[in-house]
Amino acid sequence: MIVTERLTPDVFRLPIEKIRAGYKSDIYFARTKLILERDGRRDGVTMQIFQKHADAVIVGTDQTLAILHVGAGRYRDRARSLQLFERYLAAERRLYTAWLALPTLDWSAYEPIAREVYE
Repeated sequence: MIVTERLTPDVFRLPIEKIRAGYKSDIYFARTKLILERDGRRDGVTMQIFQKHADAVIVGTDQTLAILHVGAGRYRDRARSLQLFERYLAAERRLYTAWLALPTLDWSAYEPIAREVYE
């Protein structure tokens, strides 16, 4: 099957803030970005995929493109971005603590915390 339409980034629940901070990616991505930025490089990047077998199925391409499309970039105000990220991490810690208590915790108490993290 040849795909003629791409999925849009809003289809995926992408943790963009974590990706930008290097929280969800291998460190070499963050280091490469840092090195290129320090050298003043803003080059375009080309990605190539080679199918070695006629019946190969390539998956994850749309999600990868969505991550690059939505996640690329940087904050203009680093102090503000760190403050926002710390607030997000605090909410995520509360969510994890609530998740651990789910067998005894009522869903109505868990849901607002989950919404804060995922919306």
